[in-house]
Amino acid sequence: MIFPDNALKGIPNPSFMNEEGNVGSHLFRFDIDQEIRDDDLIEQSINWEDDYNAIDYTLKQKKENGETQFKVGVAIVPREDIDRLMNKHPFKNVFFYERNEVANNPYHGNLLLNKNISKPTRNMLSAGLALAISKIVPQTNTISN
Repeated sequence: MIFPDNALKGIPNPSFMNEEGNVGSHLFRFDIDQEIRDDDLIEQSINWEDDYNAIDYTLKQKKENGETQFKVGVAIVPREDIDRLMNKHPFKNVFFYERNEVANNPYHGNLLLNKNISKPTRNMLSAGLALAISKIVPQTNTISN
């Protein structure tokens, strides 16, 4: 399968930003307390930038209660940087990505990490992904919720 050049990670609220205006590594935290898949992988939801509509689509995503999901904006992560991390020790053969379309979201995919990776190594990966962000597209909608 061929993947687009960029992954998109929504920024739900200002707590994911630091005072310098950068995204904190905790936006990319792989939480082992969440449900683990049958293949022992932890999912982290992303969208793929398949076309020029993907960023706008991501910015307009809503929660089940109708609130804007990504109140701060969208972080763009070049796939080549994700690939670089995938091929570096200690992430080789334990860090992956996939396309995983869900209802009403044709752009959806996941970053995937083996559940057996230690917390310090998970934190290194989260920091690497945060450092790989090439651009932040701010939310431009007036958000009242």
